Amino acid sequence: MKRSELYARVWAEPMIRVAADLGLSGPGLAKLCARSGIPTPSRGHWAKLKAGKHSRQPPLPKPELDPNIPLPTPAQRERKERKRAFDEGVRAGVSASSDTKVAPAEGDLGQAVAEPPSLRPVGTNTFALTMADTLDRPHPLVRATAVAVARLPALLKRWERATPMQRGSASLPHRPLLRNGRYELDVPGGLALVASLEAMDWILRFVDALLKGLRGEGVRIERTTREDERVAVLRLAKDGEELVLTPVVEGYKREAVDAEELARLKGEGRWANKWRYWPSGRMSISVQGTERIVNASWSGTPERLEAQLGTMVATCLELMAQQRTHRREREVEQERQRQEAEHQYNLRRQREAREEQLQRASKRRSSTSRSAYCGGSWRWLSRTPISSSSRTRSGPRCGCRSCGRNLRRKVLGDARWVSV
Repeated sequence: MKRSELYARVWAEPMIRVAADLGLSGPGLAKLCARSGIPTPSRGHWAKLKAGKHSRQPPLPKPELDPNIPLPTPAQRERKERKRAFDEGVRAGVSASSDTKVAPAEGDLGQAVAEPPSLRPVGTNTFALTMADTLDRPHPLVRATAVAVARLPALLKRWERATPMQRGSASLPHRPLLRNGRYELDVPGGLALVASLEAMDWILRFVDALLKGLRGEGVRIERTTREDERVAVLRLAKDGEELVLTPVVEGYKREAVDAEELARLKGEGRWANKWRYWPSGRMSISVQGTERIVNASWSGTPERLEAQLGTMVATCLELMAQQRTHRREREVEQERQRQEAEHQYNLRRQREAREEQLQRASKRRSSTSRSAYCGGSWRWLSRTPISSSSRTRSGPRCGCRSCGRNLRRKVLGDARWVSV
């Protein structure tokens, strides 16, 4: 659309209508007009016209400059509409409350995995998914992690009672790393998580409900390890697309240790840190696709994340569907950049070849010079001897400027005749 055409449309009807026709938002159209130097109606302009009053319309600055203004393509509009519908579904929230409680089963850790819960669509791109109060026939990865978590308190007590020599022996298993008030747990054949002992039970129930919801939508789940990290992650795969689900991490807080207590600890010969850490109770989890732009993350209190369980399942499915489109767009852009680079390379090679030809021609022309003096015979100031056939075929025998100004001679290696 031309700049003058957009100016005429903006002053012909309200901007909100123009923006809707062009696939833009009201603020987006205002920014586009500001960048293009197009004046827009002031506040109350249309109300004044409706009331029969006069409202000034400034002229278009520099009307001779009338370039085309880029507007969103139909594909970009459709992508924006899908994202807007998805955001509206996320804001609609998820009904995560249920009056039915899941009763604990006997030997729940040894039971087979329960069937995936049925997901009922709620609004747009959201599901109603309820988190159980207890682990009832959990997912195999959750079951293996729950066994390790159940043994962790006894292991920590044994570690506290053990002597330094016993701690170094192979009979006592190593305790998980304690960092900033949280334990870093990575269970073989299970999950990896970073949390306090108090939060691990909630994390297991949360991840169990999330994995069952994903499996109910046909998503394959397997444990894997990233090449750049040693922490295990979960690979989510469906229809040839993959996502990586990172471990649940609990945040932490810190405060400075009192100076007197710090001095007392150092006086006792103990290693003392000037900061004191404890868990914050806020959790975070994220998913990352094979394409850099495909990612999502959630963080907050357990209650907030529990209410977003259905949204997380829907977001993972939406990201898998979008990832194929993003990959095609990236491949098209890479092919365009490759062709552009190849074109620029060919142009550079042609320039270099022309410059090389000019340099060789210049060297050939400079290999022969004019005669040094007017003596009635030829005298060449060149290291290469000149044969008689390459001398002039017409004109005087002398080649100096004083008496041979119109002399024509043939340059060595050059088929052209040049005037002296």
